[in-house]
Amino acid sequence: MGMVRVSDWASEKLGKLAASEDRTVVAVVDRLLGRRAVSFAGAFGAVPIYDRERLPSGAWLAGPAVIEESGSTTVVPPGWALQVLGSGDLLMQRKAD
Repeated sequence: MGMVRVSDWASEKLGKLAASEDRTVVAVVDRLLGRRAVSFAGAFGAVPIYDRERLPSGAWLAGPAVIEESGSTTVVPPGWALQVLGSGDLLMQRKAD
C-alpha cells in the first residue's frame, strides 16, 4: 500500500473546488454503521464507521472516521475533514491549526 501526498498546489486547487460546492450541512448520524477500535499514532480509540453509499452529497465528517464501501476503505485521520461533493467524490482537507 502506497502513501499519497497532495502538493500545496493541488491542495489549493481542491480547496477552491470545495469552496464552490454547496456547503449545506447534512446530518450523517443515521448513516453511522457503528464504532470500531482504530489506532492512530499508536493510540486506539472508538472511531465512527460510515457506509459510503449512504453518505449524501453535502455531508461533512471530521476525523477520525472510517468510510467503508465494497471496493475500498477511506480513513479520515484526526486533524482532517471529509466532504462528499456533488459529483459523489470524497474530498479530504487538513483542518487549519
